[in-house]
Amino acid sequence: MDSYNGNVDISITIKETQEKLYETTVTREKYGRIKGAYNGTGGSVLGLVSGNLHSSADAREILRHETAGYYGLDTFKKADK
Repeated sequence: MDSYNGNVDISITIKETQEKLYETTVTREKYGRIKGAYNGTGGSVLGLVSGNLHSSADAREILRHETAGYYGLDTFKKADK
């Protein structure tokens, strides 16, 4: 996140399992394996599931995907999306 030079106002939560990240509502059996997620409601929060990541490069890819994709889309007005 340091590489974004403070331009992205997101807090990050890291949990070992997606069940812990989502408080058991998003299980692997129901949704498959999730590496990360973005939640723009109630403040921008990015969640990473450490147990589903293979390497630091994998974590960077997920951070990039969630911030550029989902957080980035939320910077547009609904009509512009």
